[in-house]
Amino acid sequence: MGTSAVVRKAGKTHAEALKNRTRIVLEIDKLFQDKRGLDPIGQQFEQDGGPEVDESFLIHLEDRLKSVGLNEDQINSVLYSRDELEQQGLPYEPQPKLHEQLKASLSGSSSYLKWIDRRLKAEAPAATTELSWRGRLKRLADWYGSDYLAGIDRKQAAEYKDHLLEQKKPSSVKTELGTILAFWTWAIDAGEVQTNVWSGLKKKLKESIKDDALDPELVKQAKAKALQVKDLGFFLQLYTGCRASDHQGLRYSDIDMSGLSIRFVEWQTEAIERRLKGGAKDIRKVPICMKLKAVIEEFLPDVVNNTSDELIFPKSYDPSLKLFSHRWSVNCKKRYGIKSHAIRSHVITQLGAKNISPDFLYEITRHTQTGMSKVVMGYTRPSWSDVAAVMELLD
Repeated sequence: MGTSAVVRKAGKTHAEALKNRTRIVLEIDKLFQDKRGLDPIGQQFEQDGGPEVDESFLIHLEDRLKSVGLNEDQINSVLYSRDELEQQGLPYEPQPKLHEQLKASLSGSSSYLKWIDRRLKAEAPAATTELSWRGRLKRLADWYGSDYLAGIDRKQAAEYKDHLLEQKKPSSVKTELGTILAFWTWAIDAGEVQTNVWSGLKKKLKESIKDDALDPELVKQAKAKALQVKDLGFFLQLYTGCRASDHQGLRYSDIDMSGLSIRFVEWQTEAIERRLKGGAKDIRKVPICMKLKAVIEEFLPDVVNNTSDELIFPKSYDPSLKLFSHRWSVNCKKRYGIKSHAIRSHVITQLGAKNISPDFLYEITRHTQTGMSKVVMGYTRPSWSDVAAVMELLD
């Protein structure tokens, strides 16, 4: 075909395409990084061992720039200033991105792509987090005109905020700036930048408007539909307030019908990595109320005798994203007209309306309220029987 275009088939159906989209975006992004030779200047600095610019280094760097398609005039315009070239009667063809790379390499700074790689090795975040990092920093790099972001000053940071506000809602801009702000905090610790030019730029940006509480009639209709299609995940979420990824990653061994409890834990096998959104702090065990017990016994009768580590919902796991629940969450919205997270919010709203202590909310859902003290929570942790009694209030 004579083209460098990258083509990927997302899936045979729309649902399959939605499931595979995040994985494919990550694959294509990494493939383009490999294909375009991300940083010819930085690569040469690494090969030659540092920013000492001698004659052999310049020869090697010229060869590197030729290998990525630059002609002699363009290479000269990267290595020398406009005045230097014009004094010799040579043409000046500005290459701003490569000039920024050279300047950054001389100062010891690296590209945002290397920032991401370093954080990935240290923090091992979820694949969806990696995707948001890459997307948000790439947008910033495209606007700035360089993959080397350490040179952004306070004025440019404010200008980028204005740029985002022309395209997105304030709440979305606040989220995007939060990611960038966190990267600059990391970059300070990593010795890449001296100050956080993004500090304070999220202030006064409007939060997203919270959804109204679910209409009781809508919940009633959803329960009837869930009973009809035997959707155990719906009732697990409705009667525990857990996240979709929590219940879709359950194994038979996580449900104890004799002790009437469900445990949400992290675990790993050769093929599957089970992660909770909040990490270790989300590990917990919650009581099974009588309403949920009846549903489990009807939909999953063999759970009483099956104590294996077999997944209850094996088709829910996406190995590329190391994530459970995406398929179920999409179907939840289509099937019931309710977002998955709204069911969790419904549980929290119910308990709040009954003046249940925030300590119980935390024990059941790991939801925290502003001002809750970890020290005090340790002293006021409710008993198992008290939590079980509260679970019976859920409807």
